[in-house]
Amino acid sequence: QVYTTHRVLFIVQRNLSKGMPASAPGRRRASLAVASCARPGGASWAAVGFLLARLVHGQAACDGGVCGAGVGQPGDILSMLQKTTGGGGSPGALSQRPRGRQSGIESHSTTFSGASLLCMKFEVPQSLRALASKGGIFGEPRPGAFTLDEAGHILVTIAHFPQAPLGWSGAPFESDPVNLPHHMFSVRVPILQKGRRVSQTVYALVDDDIAMNMYRYGQAVPTKMASFSEKAGASATDFRIDRRGSKIFEVGGVAAASDASVSEEEIANFFRRKEVDVPTGFTYATLWNLPKVYFERTVVPKSIRSASRVDVRDIAVTDLELEGLDVLLRSGSLPVSAFRLEADLEVVVQMVTAGETRPVPQANVVDDWARLGAQVTDKKKDTHREKPLAYQNGDVVWAKFGIKRRELAPYLPPGVKLDEGEAVVYMVQWQPADFLNPFESLGKVGPELFEYNELWVEVPVVIAGARYMYPLTLLLNEDVGMIAGRDMGLPKKLADATYTFVPAVADDARVSVDVSRRGAPVYKLTGRLGAKAKDIVPVQGVSENSASSPGVALLASVTFAYDPEISRPTWLCPHSVSNVTEQRPLHDVEVEFGSDPTAPLGRWFHKTATEAGYLRMDQDWLLTMGGAQLKLVELDGYLDWWKRSFALQYM
Repeated sequence: QVYTTHRVLFIVQRNLSKGMPASAPGRRRASLAVASCARPGGASWAAVGFLLARLVHGQAACDGGVCGAGVGQPGDILSMLQKTTGGGGSPGALSQRPRGRQSGIESHSTTFSGASLLCMKFEVPQSLRALASKGGIFGEPRPGAFTLDEAGHILVTIAHFPQAPLGWSGAPFESDPVNLPHHMFSVRVPILQKGRRVSQTVYALVDDDIAMNMYRYGQAVPTKMASFSEKAGASATDFRIDRRGSKIFEVGGVAAASDASVSEEEIANFFRRKEVDVPTGFTYATLWNLPKVYFERTVVPKSIRSASRVDVRDIAVTDLELEGLDVLLRSGSLPVSAFRLEADLEVVVQMVTAGETRPVPQANVVDDWARLGAQVTDKKKDTHREKPLAYQNGDVVWAKFGIKRRELAPYLPPGVKLDEGEAVVYMVQWQPADFLNPFESLGKVGPELFEYNELWVEVPVVIAGARYMYPLTLLLNEDVGMIAGRDMGLPKKLADATYTFVPAVADDARVSVDVSRRGAPVYKLTGRLGAKAKDIVPVQGVSENSASSPGVALLASVTFAYDPEISRPTWLCPHSVSNVTEQRPLHDVEVEFGSDPTAPLGRWFHKTATEAGYLRMDQDWLLTMGGAQLKLVELDGYLDWWKRSFALQYM
């Protein structure tokens, strides 16, 4: 029944998208929506119709006001900064306003001391002009709300921030700031909003995963992970940025210009346009009850230490399809101007409500810019299986643990009650995962295959009278998987995750699982595989498929809780569909938990595993209706919970 239902929906989607090019607005996202919205006795056809309407009509299916009230006029940025913050400001400074029962953060500022930047201006390429003419790439709430400013320039920055107090030691905005030194590559596009000159960061890379979280979910800057290198020669410097094993962007032969002077006006002009950045992601594009917001960012250089004009000899840009950077920049196209800057930067961020409409980017290239990346696995998908599940050949080692209920309780969101039963911690290695292509809705093989290790930490709960498994945290070694998971409400973070079987999966083989994050131990397990079981027994929280088994309760959220009444998350409750082909018990199990605040398993669970085992399985996900599905999280207590769990969620 599940298979038939999804094939019908796939045929509907395929017919709707006939003749649409791969980059047609909404095609990939609608495919994901169609593939995940129905289950016999579950999701209503009204929900299916809603998602299909989004495919056919795009954002025109929404009515309402104009997004963007409050975007500043062009002019002196320092005066705008002073108007916004009351002048000056210090790291973590913020203003607050009352909203009903809870206080919301209207704006906050951060000072990046000692920043070093290479700033470059490029002409707007024809490829971007052509794409922008079709609409849908800037998150405009309706056609024409945001348009490309063809008279402006693409602004590219390669920056090193040695002092970047983006994190917090405890509750956000209240505890001591945490320095997150990092490099950043950003591409800002000039746009017009009813004649106002603003900009939008459409592509960004960083080399620190916590900084990535702070930018993505605290400022709507679509950062992804990369590595940065700088090679200084006798007379020139080269900059190179790599991501997922491929060169993404390279600047060659950066040398002092014959006239190295840079005016204060030129520096001010580079940062003059206020940024208007919009959240991205599948749930934000499809769930109607998520917040309708965007973010305004103002960047002001202060305490300028040095500024010098430079010449650039060469530019190299990747043509990888799932990065999409060559739409914005072209290899061989040199900047019209460039300078190096040493200064302190003050960044002011403000969340702005968008009236009755939600700014949602429509074109697929936005997914490439914000979420995707090159394939890095050589594993092949088996396209001949009876059940077309997206995740294949998963080696799973699971264990159950008693819960320290009092210690765990503060980490549960409001309205969530701990149920009877035990915690489930399991490690899985997918070989491969086709998670952009659920139930083969895009064909036999989707746009990208993944291979990664992932640790799930779940506890049984009750929400709105229904039983679920609630994932406290997930740790994995794949940044595209992390971003895609967080878009769906899975609290994923990057980690070092190793997983070995010696000599291989077989009787008496030794198993070792070792997960750490930023040097802090999280979870270690060793054991010995038993004989292959004759009968497959479902494991709750891992492989149970029955209609009465608990689904997984996810908090689909796209922003920090700046204003809880606006940025309240929605419960999204998928149910796994698994096909287990091998099962074994696990003997001689030994476990070590870490207790770092970012993943405090040792505080939550008793150390001795009550049961453990191994599975080989394929998996995919469906939505079911009823219970907490698509309901907003309870408002009372949400802000306090968000502050308590901030380190767990983002640090």
